[in-house]
Amino acid sequence: MRWIPTRAAIRGWLLACAVGGAPLHAAATLVADVNTAGSQGAGFGNLGDEGVVLDDRLFVFVADDGITGSEPWVLDLWTGASERLADVYAGPASSLPGDIVAIGSQALFTATDPDHGKEIWRTDGTPAGTELVLDIFPGTSGSSPLGLYPIPGDRAVFRADDGVAGAELWISDGTPGGTYMVEDIDSGPAGSVPSQFAVVGSTLFFRASDGVAGIELWKWQSGTTSLVADIAPGADSSSPNGLYPVGSYVVFSACRASDGCELWRSDGTSGGTVRLDDIHPAGDSDPHGFFWHAGLGLLFFDADDGVHGNELWKRTAAGPATRVTDLNAGTGDSDPTALGELPGKLTFVADDGAAGSRLYSYDGATVSQVKSLSISGVPGLAEQALSWNGRVYFIEGASSCWSTDGTSVGTVKWTICMNDPPLTVGDGRLLYGKYQAGEREIWSIDPSDVLTQETDPTSFSSDPDGFAWLGPTAFFAADDGVDGRELWVSDGTPGGTDPIDIAPGATSSDPQGMLPFGGEIWFSAYTGTTGDEPWHSDGTTGGTAPYELSPGTTGSAPSELVVLGSHLFVAAYDDSLGAQLFRIASAALPPAILDYNGDPDLYPEQLTPAGTKLYFFAENPATGRELFVADESAAHSTPLEVIAGPGEPGSLGELVSWQNLAWFVADDGVNGPQIWVTDGVAAALRITNLGSGDTPSELAAGPDGVYFVYDDGAFGSELWRTVGMGATRVTDIAPGAAGAYPGHLTRVGDRLYFSAGSAATGDELWWTDGTNVGLAADIAPGSSASYPTDLRTVGDRVVFVADDGTGKELWLADEQGALRLPEAWEGTGASNPAALAVDPTGGRVFYSALSLATWREPFRVQLLPFADGFETGDTRFWSATAP
Repeated sequence: MRWIPTRAAIRGWLLACAVGGAPLHAAATLVADVNTAGSQGAGFGNLGDEGVVLDDRLFVFVADDGITGSEPWVLDLWTGASERLADVYAGPASSLPGDIVAIGSQALFTATDPDHGKEIWRTDGTPAGTELVLDIFPGTSGSSPLGLYPIPGDRAVFRADDGVAGAELWISDGTPGGTYMVEDIDSGPAGSVPSQFAVVGSTLFFRASDGVAGIELWKWQSGTTSLVADIAPGADSSSPNGLYPVGSYVVFSACRASDGCELWRSDGTSGGTVRLDDIHPAGDSDPHGFFWHAGLGLLFFDADDGVHGNELWKRTAAGPATRVTDLNAGTGDSDPTALGELPGKLTFVADDGAAGSRLYSYDGATVSQVKSLSISGVPGLAEQALSWNGRVYFIEGASSCWSTDGTSVGTVKWTICMNDPPLTVGDGRLLYGKYQAGEREIWSIDPSDVLTQETDPTSFSSDPDGFAWLGPTAFFAADDGVDGRELWVSDGTPGGTDPIDIAPGATSSDPQGMLPFGGEIWFSAYTGTTGDEPWHSDGTTGGTAPYELSPGTTGSAPSELVVLGSHLFVAAYDDSLGAQLFRIASAALPPAILDYNGDPDLYPEQLTPAGTKLYFFAENPATGRELFVADESAAHSTPLEVIAGPGEPGSLGELVSWQNLAWFVADDGVNGPQIWVTDGVAAALRITNLGSGDTPSELAAGPDGVYFVYDDGAFGSELWRTVGMGATRVTDIAPGAAGAYPGHLTRVGDRLYFSAGSAATGDELWWTDGTNVGLAADIAPGSSASYPTDLRTVGDRVVFVADDGTGKELWLADEQGALRLPEAWEGTGASNPAALAVDPTGGRVFYSALSLATWREPFRVQLLPFADGFETGDTRFWSATAP
């Protein structure tokens, strides 16, 4: 006979265990130590935006290992070893190194310590050779050096304040004796504040103010500084900007009252400093982003002539400047970025105002579209173009690394990457930063397109993520340190955890977006043979294969996968129609392309099933970005009625499903951002009249309505709800106009859980049933905040990550409170759980966590009081009577 405890009895037993230190649930269990190939280290929580290579071997960069803060590090590209050069600001605080420049075989940089403040430091790439150069402003204040710029003679110039002369021009060769102020241009403590350095031959150009002529163009030549030209006469400032060397000249933007901010050039003499073009006769053309293409003999830049918006311009030495093209027709801005040089061709990224970021080329006569880059249709910031190995490499959208030879077929997204550190070439490889599983590392690509992780301070970590379930089997992505980041399957035991090596060898296939469909797990993955394509797996190597939407090596670059009924829908690229919506019935059948009137580049995003329909935002060539609908039998995608005018930026927001209807945020150009609803047949209906100008966000389907976060201008950012026709504020957690800023809205049974903060409680876990609102638990007592994240539903309970002041751990909550679950990292460390996934067949939670023995690996925890399969997990109806 089984004892059947009451809920209160169970709760009392759990609380007693919590107080007494006994485990509340089965202990956190290591699923498998996937990566045993390397040596133990600390892991980079952050990489800085600085980096240089010394002697084609030593890469000096900035990183935070989570122990000593942000400090200077070095990677030996020959041996693969990386180490911290110095803990400049001893302990967990950061010295915040910056402005790293290479001068000869050493690097200069700025850093802060408690004894000297911010000063100039040097390194030869070894800990022993890393030291303070000079305490320019003696004491703890610091001279605040800024703008280090290398000049001939293995030296660097910069701005610094010695506490006497103000911010002036300084120079250093990395020794105390070779570090001195060049001249006190603005005599006295005010400082000339030099900046915008550029070298042309033996002349250093910069901008500064002597206190008389305003901010103007200056030069340093043969040991003497002098004003080049007083472009804006008298005390007015022309504020030269973007100084860029071209041949024997420096070009720049400068402003004066008579003709605005226009394009200028100087040879270092007053007479040779002239305005080149008045591009915007009635205003400021603001030329910037200068780029010299030696092969074409053209200077390229961005400018606005007042008619066509910010577009690409060009100029020969003889002139005049001419607009290359008007990609964003009318006064819209195409904002060309990431300019790169190929033989006889310029490449650049721009926004045409309709379909997001596109790569273009220009051969001196014709602009050609090379490839669409942003499948979502939302332009991303492209930057850091670098010509190497016969190609141009650049980063788009702050996360996608692309390379191009100037052709569509030869333009590929070769990895997911970061903007920090900058793309840098060393030892015949291109170095870049990559983020995965909460950590950042330095990677490289070689001329044969082989990707290698260069730094490995978490070499015991497999960094598992993307957990998904097929029955009782978990699928996830992890790196074992040998075969790269690949697909893994597990039954929850070390013996039942195995890899599926999709990209052979050390190359990573980087599986993403895993979900069950048709008795298999589907996901996107990359190989050199297929490119980035959808894949499917039954959990065996033989049962894992690509589903090629774009046959060949280019790949279809799938961005979203969702299931509706008995079909899988995928947003991806078609070779002919560009970014489209695909419908897949099974791995054995060809896909259907749900285009709209055969138009290219639909750019579907936010694929959202609702009842028997799939809703998403996409590009309507006639009316701009609109809400579309498709289903399991339709031959095409169908746009719903126009909500806003053509190409209205920001006119569409979040999209969710509730009661088999699509609820979304849209701005019709009259009422501002509001919530709308549609059944996919009748016209969409605007159901709110929110008037403060804020945009509803964090839309989530609750048990009794659609919840969202909104600031009405009176009560701050709080939780709201709509059930159709109007909306009401649920509560005012942070009284007055302060705002609680709710987040992580998650439905759990007949409640909605969310994070929110107030001055009294800090950011904690809250709940509402639509009528009542309560604090689920004050995990970090008092005004401290536990910052709950990663909420996941387990029956009528919620598992999440929170910090009670001892580090981030797993917690479990229901209507009676919250309890901390057993830790993966036992002792004083924090396991920092991430990538939580709940087993739908039982009460297991798989997740990524840190432990002292294994670093970041897959763990699991059993949430049921008993693991014999007898209990359902719902203990609400338990009693103290025997059956």
